[in-house]
Parts: sequence; C-alpha cells; structure tokens
Amino acid sequence: MNVLPTEEAVVAEKLATRLEQLTLTTAEYRWAVCVIEKLINKSASTANGWVALNGDYIYKAFGSTGQKILTKLCKACIVDQTNSYSTGKNAPPYPKSYRVAADLFNYNRDSLVKESTLRDKTQRSIPEVVHNLKQLELSYEDAVSEAHQIISKISIDDYLVNDEIEDKAVELYDITTNRTFYIKLDAAKAYAAKYGRHLIQKKPKGSKVSKVHVVDSPVEFVASKKANLKLIWTRALTRIEKRVFRARRNDTNNRLDTDLTNLPGQFMKYMTVDSEELVSIDLKNSQFSILAGMLSKPEAFGDERALFFKQFTYDEHTLKAIEIMRQGLFYEHLCELLDMDVKTGRSIAKTAAFACIFSSHRAKTKDKAILRRAFTQLVKMTDAFKKEYGDNQLAIMLQKIESEAFIDGIAQELYNKHIWHATKHDSVICKKSDVALVEGIVKTTLEKYHIKGIIETELLNK
Repeated sequence: MNVLPTEEAVVAEKLATRLEQLTLTTAEYRWAVCVIEKLINKSASTANGWVALNGDYIYKAFGSTGQKILTKLCKACIVDQTNSYSTGKNAPPYPKSYRVAADLFNYNRDSLVKESTLRDKTQRSIPEVVHNLKQLELSYEDAVSEAHQIISKISIDDYLVNDEIEDKAVELYDITTNRTFYIKLDAAKAYAAKYGRHLIQKKPKGSKVSKVHVVDSPVEFVASKKANLKLIWTRALTRIEKRVFRARRNDTNNRLDTDLTNLPGQFMKYMTVDSEELVSIDLKNSQFSILAGMLSKPEAFGDERALFFKQFTYDEHTLKAIEIMRQGLFYEHLCELLDMDVKTGRSIAKTAAFACIFSSHRAKTKDKAILRRAFTQLVKMTDAFKKEYGDNQLAIMLQKIESEAFIDGIAQELYNKHIWHATKHDSVICKKSDVALVEGIVKTTLEKYHIKGIIETELLNK
C-alpha cells in the first residue's frame, strides 16, 4: 500500500478491541479508522445514523483500498449494511446504507487516540485552527451528563405523526431511498401508505420547520434518533477532551468545519480558555445582513455571480428592505407592513423572509406570497438569480460571502494579532477579556465588505 498522510482520531475502546481482532496491518488499521470516521461524520447529518452511499461515492471517498476495508468491516459486523438495493416488487430502488455498529460506541475518557489515513493532503486540518482549539478546557463529565439528560427527555411526543402533520406542502425525506423532494401533504400521505409506512416530523419551534420523514416505525425512528445523537455528541465531547480536532474548509460553501461548528451551543458553557470565560460575538440575522451588503456593493465580494444584481435599478421598497436588513429588523418590519403583531407574527415573518433565500424560484408557497406582497422586486430578483444559477446557489453564495468575511477576513486578522478565538459560521468566540478588541475587529472587517448589521455579544459560561 502507498504511504499516505494521517491525522489523529478518537476510537472508542470496544471498537478498538474489535479492530485489533481483525489482525490488520498498520496501514490497513489506519484505513479502517478512516472509513469509520467518514461514516460517523456523515451520520451526524442523518436522522437515524444510516448513511446511504452508492458505489461511485464509496470509490471517490475511499479509493479501491478503502472499498476493500469497508467490505472487511461489514463482514466483521463492525459496520452494518442493508442487504439489498431493492425494497421490493413495487418500491423504488435505493443505494445501500451503512452504519457503524451502535454497540461498539462507548466514548469516554478511556477512548484511544489512533492514526487515521487521509486520502490526500488537501484533507489535512488547518494547523493554526487546530492549535487554537487545543487550548479549550472542557468540564467533560458535566457536559456529557447534560448531553445524556437532553437525549433521555426526547420522546415520540416531540413529533407529529401522519394526520397530526398540518403543513399543506412538505419537504419529504425517504430514509430508505435517500431521496428528498417537495410534495403536497396529501401526496406524501399516499406515498407512505403505498408502501405501508408512516410520516413523522419534529414539532416546529418558532419559524423552524423540519423535514417530514417516511419511516417504517415512528417509535423506532425516535429510538434511532436518540441513539445517534448520543453517539455524535459524546464522540464530539470526547474528541475535545482528548485534544483531537479536525478543521477543514468544505468544498460546497468554503465554510470552516470543526468539532465546534455542529456541536449544540448549550455545551459551550462547559468550556474555558486559560480558565477564562468565553463570549460569542454574532452578526444578528446574518444571512440578511450579508444579502443587504451584497445588493449594495456586489463588486466587493470574491464570488463574481454577485455582479448579477448590478443589472437592476432598485425601487424604493428594495432600498427600504436593504436599510432594514442592516438594522437587524427585517422580520419586525415585515410584520408591520403586513399588519401582524410582532410578538405573534415574527415567526411567520421569519419563515416568509427565508423563502427569499432558500425556496425554489418556481415555488408558489404561502410564505413566499407573504414576502412578495411586501417586497415584489426583491423576490423577482432573487428568483431570477436562482433560475440562472440554480435554486440552492443564492444560499450557497451568501454562505461563501460569510466565510470570506469571517474566516479570510476576521479570523485572519485575529491570527495576525495573536488573539485566541474560534469561529462557528457567523460568530466569533473569544475570551471575555478580549471582547472589546475582538468586537472592534469584527465591525471594522465587516465594514470592508459593506456588511452593516447588529453585533450581539453573549457570555457562553452561564
């Protein structure tokens, strides 16, 4: 086998024991850890821990050597897999799904630090980011205890099942086929009934509306969800405890992905640096502050597609929208225009506002209609952009601009000044004693990108 670069990974004790029993060579062992790490990382974005992978993806991710190792892991029952690419006579085909055997995950202080193969040098973590993250001090037992308490309280009562779902149109995800599509609720019910299955959706919180999943058993779905959360959270906390970090820019939106970015915010209160409390500095309503900056000065950003908006002469309503976005009051202003009480209507306004960024240019939803009534030209412009470049590309471009400002701009300036920090997308975490200095750098850097918005600070250790 070719000698490839490696990086550290945390391996649960039971899993390490099972790998030792396979009598792998050193290189094969590193490949096995690589495959397992990849599956676990991808499972973090799934509802039940199963990762659907086709042959092309497996080859691209692992190469021929990794494919052979995956086969060995499946035969040894270290990785579970679905048995077939077909669900039956009338069901649609689907790719095989994989999941590392749940009984092998006992992440704790006894977990081991091992070497994991990297397929190429571009996968290596960014050294200066890892250096900063390794300075985090974690109250490990307290954090893990809270994680277990949160998970233990999750139940079927937190979900809507079948006829309890009220949305007229839903984003439907079929776990078995790994397909996501927008569909009317009646059609979704018919689709599930055809295969003797069920619909389940997490109860909405504020403006956040979750996908509707097609599942065999709602109760088993919730149980799998809890087991997967326990794995993901305890693994993440154990990696922080062991000072093992990943820090890479992803290919889709150039965001910096680290062990902190997907960790729920409530665990940050258990972390300090140099025994000092931490503070988060956030750009309020960041997507709309960035959208306002891009509309105001498209040429200020690295993504040339922003220049698409220079062809438009903005009307008074669009100019007003830009002004309000920069004040961090877009949702409140939308409520006022539509004669909605801010307290009760803010979540409706927020959902409608996000239709501007995330909906398809063809979508004719109630939320989008609300926004179109208030800001007709804004909706027409963003729809035209999505028609030209793709429905998901406006959101991705705004995320790229966010990364350009926060990672290439703010974080780089903080590195230059030797100020400890970490980032979570549109926020910067720093020591309490550095708040004034970091807040000044955040504001100054954002102004260079013509991003003007409300900067909020929050003590994390509370």
